Amino acid sequence: MLFSRKFLTLMLVFALAFTTTACGLFGEEEGKKGEGDDSPDHVVINVPAAISDLDLSTARDTLSISILNNAFEGLLRLDEDNKPTLGMAESYNVDKLTYTFKLRDSKWSDGKEVTAHDFEYAWKRALNPKIGSHTAFVFFPIKNARDYHTDKATADDVGIKALDDKTFQVELERPVSDFLSRITLPTFSPLRQDIIEEHGKEYGQSAETMIYNGPFTLTDVSENQVVKLRKNEQYWDKDNVQLDSVDIQVVKDTALGINQFNSGEVDVTRLNSDFVEAYEDSDEFDSTQIAATEFLQVNHSSKPFFQNANIRKAISYAIDRQQLVAAMSNGSQAAYGLVPPTVTMYNGKSYRSFANEKLIPEDSSQKAREYLEKGMNELNMRADDIPTRIEMLCYDDERKEMCVGIKGMLKKNLGLEVQLNALPREQKIEKEARGEFDLTLSGWFAFYNNPMTFLDIWTSNSTMNFGHYKSDEFNSLIGQAYQSTDEKQVELIKKAETKLIKEDSAVIPLYYVGESYVVRRNVMKIIRHPFGSAYSLKWGYIAKEIK
Repeated sequence: MLFSRKFLTLMLVFALAFTTTACGLFGEEEGKKGEGDDSPDHVVINVPAAISDLDLSTARDTLSISILNNAFEGLLRLDEDNKPTLGMAESYNVDKLTYTFKLRDSKWSDGKEVTAHDFEYAWKRALNPKIGSHTAFVFFPIKNARDYHTDKATADDVGIKALDDKTFQVELERPVSDFLSRITLPTFSPLRQDIIEEHGKEYGQSAETMIYNGPFTLTDVSENQVVKLRKNEQYWDKDNVQLDSVDIQVVKDTALGINQFNSGEVDVTRLNSDFVEAYEDSDEFDSTQIAATEFLQVNHSSKPFFQNANIRKAISYAIDRQQLVAAMSNGSQAAYGLVPPTVTMYNGKSYRSFANEKLIPEDSSQKAREYLEKGMNELNMRADDIPTRIEMLCYDDERKEMCVGIKGMLKKNLGLEVQLNALPREQKIEKEARGEFDLTLSGWFAFYNNPMTFLDIWTSNSTMNFGHYKSDEFNSLIGQAYQSTDEKQVELIKKAETKLIKEDSAVIPLYYVGESYVVRRNVMKIIRHPFGSAYSLKWGYIAKEIK
């Protein structure tokens, strides 16, 4: 008898109710719910990767940034419609390149006043070259910010200044239409200098070393991978925070997460391709398109083979993107450019509606071999000169299956032998930073709503450019785009993307990320953002009645 995939998946879901839980990173059960969480306004959310950094100045992964978004608050934050709204600032004024913010009366979780000096300290700390922040570039539109970060200016030269306890002023180097959207990032939140100096290198390593000014506080980051958030009674807008507590727990195994959801232990958990079909007709199913792209990064300095643009193009053309997203079935879309359609321009329209050319042909696998041969001729290479060991890094999560698929496509269409190396996130990033790879599966989640955030990370001096791509023409286009606004800027970004993807195949886009979840019916208004932080808990609540 033949059974449909949906029927088989439903049987798997049913069977999971009788399985035991798996072990976590520290030898404990993954995501085991803590005791004392009996409040009716308590939510448990599963996330797929471990927390890596809780220091605002250095955090760079989406999970850490999203947790910090709910424990801290900057001058502005994203609202329920993903628009900048007032946070710590009660008002602001813009005079050409100068932004002046008036702070509201607000307190830290220890009862001390939040001041403009806390913002000045935090922003300059993120730029301090000794800190080693990988996200300092988001501050670069500010006067002398880039120069300070690269040891060409002092902290006093930067256009960041507390005029008094309640007045904070920022001076930009150039007009930036997305500046207010940009500063909704948790990276732009305040920090207390006395707390950081008291704890030194231990700051951000545990909840006990930190204080907070956002809707929630962190009370624990436990060894069994659970981050406990509790309502911040000192928060200025606490009356509009209805959740008493939220547990964010790391569960890498999707099947385990589904088991926990079905047994009532968890309220929100992510789905993968094995479960989407089983739940897509449920009123607990939720799917969203985010401002993120997954791609292959190529190491331009590892082997001469990968330094050739036609060989890189052959690798790109050999990958069937439609086949990849069909296997994932989570709402992701095949990517034939780098910037996802969820990112908009100055006029509110999708960037992809303007840059609508497919920079990679949709049906290109047959041409892949032609470009491989062309590149090998340019390098005077014979078939036996092709590297016998091509190392491709990938994540040790469900994306391993996609890497296996890519490996098969490169073997089938180009005859390349790829060795996969699946690693935990932090180990993978460390190897990338050392240049110990040929290809690596990477992704980028937009920090702010501007297509530039997907392009400027590939300039020659970017700390995120692990592949060491270098192009004077590309650098020039990005430099010109920095100095431009609106239509002119978007036109330059389009040219830069064409250079990066179509001409140089320096980065190989795979798909625009979609995510699917199951959410308990009475859990309301957990706001998912397409860019910046992945979610906000401030407006969440538990419905007493379900219609």
